[in-house]
Amino acid sequence: MARATIIGMTTLVWIALSTLAMATQVAYEGFNYTGTDLNGQTGGGSQGFSGPWVDDDGIPGNTNDIPLSNDGISLTTPLLPPSSGSRLLLDNVGMGIPSARRDLSTDINIDLEAEGSVWYASALFRKDSDNASGGGDFIEASLSARGTPEGVPLFTFGLGSDEEFFAAVNRTPPGGSFLNFGSYSLNTTYLIIAQITTSNSGPDEISILAFDPTDTVPDNPVFPPGATGPVDNALGSFGVRFGGAVSGALDEFRLGTTFASVASAAIVPEPTTCVSLSTLLAILWSPITRRQRRR
Repeated sequence: MARATIIGMTTLVWIALSTLAMATQVAYEGFNYTGTDLNGQTGGGSQGFSGPWVDDDGIPGNTNDIPLSNDGISLTTPLLPPSSGSRLLLDNVGMGIPSARRDLSTDINIDLEAEGSVWYASALFRKDSDNASGGGDFIEASLSARGTPEGVPLFTFGLGSDEEFFAAVNRTPPGGSFLNFGSYSLNTTYLIIAQITTSNSGPDEISILAFDPTDTVPDNPVFPPGATGPVDNALGSFGVRFGGAVSGALDEFRLGTTFASVASAAIVPEPTTCVSLSTLLAILWSPITRRQRRR
């Protein structure tokens, strides 16, 4: 193989490795499970997690708080390629406030003490009914410290009981901050994208953008000012929580290091992918290396 050809192929491989490093989706949960109970589920095409889902509502023996649809139908939006599998589906009037969490892989380190580090998370949300009493019908996703109950999350975003998109830092006082980001409609699937910015010298921040099925997702959007507050822990757990009077669904969670990695169906690069590309580099250059040793 000509040296020029090898150099050209090497360049392409390095571009591929750089692309994986620059725009990485580090975790994905599509709830592609069988059965009607989220508690204990693992696998199902999810990536970037360690261990199964854990029922987190504090009610002993109540492990069916967040049901799976178990119908092979995911929440969908024209903004993302079609997905398969089930979704979290609740018609939960009068059943308390169910929650669940799942720890991220230990090699995913979101250090909130880092200055200016930016992370992105997204999920699909849909609320189908409004609680006439005016409360208890929210749907939220959260990021917390590893092993932390979902009831005390560090960053939260989703659909609020007042029919407004919301984001919060330290929802449980003291030092908490809660912010609304405009109204939403019932029976509509929204792609909500959260931007988390860490700080060592000031408060951490979460801001969101929400897109309905008729919207166009820009390549590099500007996020509005967000909810802020001091957070000292490292993030290591993804959680979900539903109000006790809500009917709705949540699906397609993504966590990544760039906006693009959670705003589309970006593929999570498996470790074997990087190993394979590195092995290809070694194979390409081995003939030249051997020839140089013979001289």
